[in-house]
This record gives sequence, structure tokens and C-alpha cells, in this order.
Amino acid sequence: MEECYSSCATCNEGGTSIKHNCENCKSNYYKIDNDPNNNCLNEVPSHYFLDKTSNTYKECYVNCLTCNGIKTSSSMNCIECATNYDPIIESSSECYNDDDVPDNYKLNEDSGKYEHCNKACKKCTDFSSSDQSTKCESKQCSDGYTYLSDDETQCELKSSTKKGYSKLPIDSSDENNFYFQKCYEGCLSCINGSNNGCKSCDNDKDYYMKYADINSESFECFYHPTSNPLTDEEKEKDEAINYYVKKITEGDTVKKYLDVCTTGCNRCSAAGTIGNENCDECITDYYEKIDVPKSCSNNPDGYYLDNNKYYNCYSTCKKCSIGGTASSSNCDECKSEMSSTDIVVDGKNLKHCYGGCTTEGEAYDTNTQCITCTSDKVYIDGLYCINCANQHKYHKLGEKQCLDSIPSGYYLSDTDYNTVSKCPDACETCEKCDSCTNTNYIKCLTCSESYPISNNNYCYSNCRDVDTSKPYLYNKMCYENCESFYYLVSNNTNGKCEKCPPNKPYLLKGGNECKENQPENSV
Repeated sequence: MEECYSSCATCNEGGTSIKHNCENCKSNYYKIDNDPNNNCLNEVPSHYFLDKTSNTYKECYVNCLTCNGIKTSSSMNCIECATNYDPIIESSSECYNDDDVPDNYKLNEDSGKYEHCNKACKKCTDFSSSDQSTKCESKQCSDGYTYLSDDETQCELKSSTKKGYSKLPIDSSDENNFYFQKCYEGCLSCINGSNNGCKSCDNDKDYYMKYADINSESFECFYHPTSNPLTDEEKEKDEAINYYVKKITEGDTVKKYLDVCTTGCNRCSAAGTIGNENCDECITDYYEKIDVPKSCSNNPDGYYLDNNKYYNCYSTCKKCSIGGTASSSNCDECKSEMSSTDIVVDGKNLKHCYGGCTTEGEAYDTNTQCITCTSDKVYIDGLYCINCANQHKYHKLGEKQCLDSIPSGYYLSDTDYNTVSKCPDACETCEKCDSCTNTNYIKCLTCSESYPISNNNYCYSNCRDVDTSKPYLYNKMCYENCESFYYLVSNNTNGKCEKCPPNKPYLLKGGNECKENQPENSV
């Protein structure tokens, strides 16, 4: 019979160093679990451990070089990690490589262990430091986090409201699968990252929307510095040069918008009007008037340009290129109501314009003298004293114009000068009445809405002012009481016949007392 191999206690046939063919092992020798060669070994082979329950060598999990048990749901049971595998920081019995390491771990080359990334990262480029400041791998965010469009290695909570970002879908079929799109520069919130996709502007950094876009769903935010004075750098970066910041109060909130400066302004800090532009700086070929601070004009009538400022022409000039005096106005063109003579000044043909008295109440009577008009009922046109009646026209007291007809609500108060005066408030139309001594010589032809009662050539608002025996008003007529009218009751407070109030809607026939509930014989 062939002798058993040296490691065998018993065997069925002889063996070799490669195939022992043992049936049972010698003392302190053990078989490898599921070994077809039935080898018996007295040393634990690499990547195996001795299972004392079965007295066999069983294979470690693939990630282990040595182990003290098989892999379970709770542990790999590694003692040493296999080549290219390293333990996680919480347990040296758990070994991983970069392909199978759980989310949120990264190998620390210094410690030789997998340590935690920032909690926002599924995978990261560096292990987590004490201040949790590590960077994630691109778009590798933990559940509940997502990445930024301008930095795909930074992950933020999906539930957060990220200032200066909007949420854009990664997958249109899943509304919770999105990333944070950085808004265009200057936007606090937006619908996308385009320059006109803003929903609000960062006023703290001098970005504003234009007032013209106030009803737009989205808009552009423009950089417009408001410091005073502006630096050269701020001027260069200003994206809304000829705009100013307009403030509108809505409840407790002050909202800020950009509104256009008045024509002529290159820069302004507040609203203006033509003639009073309120500019801080003028555009090319526009200059400030010497007598209107912060104005910007281009060749205005009545001014001439000198050293980049507009100075006043003499008062009779419409156009001039130099200043003038009363004796030599030096005009290029006269005002329309002025007379003129030709003059030569420094070899240039100009005009001396005269007329147009400047003192209130004076007008021109000849080509040489201003006089005071003889009556305040005469229209003064700035050149001549004119009686509107002589032109078959009418004149309102205090106004410098003649009228073709008597305006509505006025009456002819002076036939010598065709002066018209306003009717009293009680009259819609009226006329002069020399015999109406009780109404200041005025007769109402028709009554105004607030004075509906006509009596003795005048209009009244209350019957008691007309006849105390008939103190109640109904349909522009006065009555002793309101009992003759169904559904009407006498109101002593305002002296009118009125319907009963909603809280007491019932009225006895021939009565004057409103009831809460309907009595018999009520209407």
C-alpha cells in the first residue's frame, strides 16, 4: 500500500507536495475549505484564516490580505488590507480601494486611511479638514446637495436659497434634480444666467434695474456707481451713464430704479426738466447756462457760448454771439415782438433790438419809450397797451391775452373793455344784473349741480335758505314735508326727502318714521 503524504493522518492514496490527497490531517494541520487537492497545512496561507469551528482554513474577503473571519453584513473582518487597499478611519477591519470606497470618503496619503470628505461631497479631491472646507470632485455631491454652475466642485444644500443663483433643471422630468446656475453679474436672483435674466438687482453693489423694465418678467441689472465724487475707475465701469437712481417708497420699502436723465445730461443724480436739467455733467456740445446751475443746453435762444458756458444775450435778442447793452443789444436775431436797426460791431453786421418793456405794468408806446398803461383792465402784450374791446375780443382780468369769446362759467362784467369775470360757484351760467342788489348784481341763468334750487335770480343748496316753511328738497323743489311721496322720509339733518335707511327699510303710508320691521299698512 502506498504511503500517505507527510501532512496526512489518513489518506486513500499517496500524495505529492502539490496534491496531498489527505482524508484527515495530522495534529496541528488543517485543510483549506473547498480545496480539491485535500492539502493539509500547518501554517495559515495568505488570504486565509483558521476557522476553529470547522477546523479548516477559510478564504478572507477579497479586500483583506489577512483576516479573522469571513465578511459579514457588518464587517469585512480584515486584519491587514490587500495590496492597493486601505482601511477607513472608523475601522481598520474595513478595507477599500478608490473603486469601491463608500461615498463621502477620500484616501489620506499621510495616514494611509480613508477619511471623510465634507458632508456635502459624494466624492472629494481632499479628505475633510476640521473646518469642513474640502472641495468635492466635479458634480459629485451628496444626496440633498447640488453643484454650482461656476464651481462644479462646490456643493450646496438643495433646500437653501443661494443668493445670486437660480435653480435650473439637470433632468426636465425630475424637478428635484437641478443645479444652482450663477446669475449674471449684479443679479440677486434670476430665472437664468443670461444678462437679461435677472429678477432682482444687488443695490448694495450699485446694480439697478431700469424703471422702463418695471413690468418685465426678467430684466438686466446695470452697474451705476453713486459715490460722490466718482473715481475715474467708477466712471469707466458705469453701465448707465445718463441715468440716475430713482427711489420709490412702497409701504415700508424703498425700491430703487434707474431712470433717464433729462436730454443734455451725460450724468445726473436726480430728475430734471428741459430748462432745469439738473445735470452733473453735460454730453458733448451741451453746456451749462450761467444763470441756471446744473443745466445742459445746445445753442439755446437768448444765450451765447463763451469758454464752455452759456451767457445771457441782451433781453431783446432771440439769438446773439456776444453780450449787449440797452444802447447796443448786439443781437444776431431779435425776439419776434421787437423792432430793430442794423449796426456793425467789430466788423460784424448785427442788430440793435428794442421794445419789450421789462417793468410789470409797462408797455411800449413809441420806438423810444416805455410807459405805464392807463388801466389795469387793458391787456399788456409786452410791447403795446391793447384794449381787447377795440379788437372785438374779450379779456380776463390779470391775464395777458385777448379771447375770441366769453369762456364757459364767465360773464361780461365791463363792456368798455370787454372784461369777463368768473360766475359765482352757485351759477353754472350767469349774467350781469344791475337790479340784482341782493346777489352782488349777478343773475344766475342756470344752477350748478351743488346749488340746485333756483329762486329770485339766484341758486341755493338748501331749501331753508329760500323758505323756512318749506325746508325739504326733492327733485330741485322745496316742500313742507315728504309725506306726500311714497318711499320718502324727511331728513332733518340735510333737509332732503330720502329713502329709509337699509337698517330701517319700512315706512307707514303718510308717515315720516322708518321702521325696522314691516308693520301693517306699510309700503
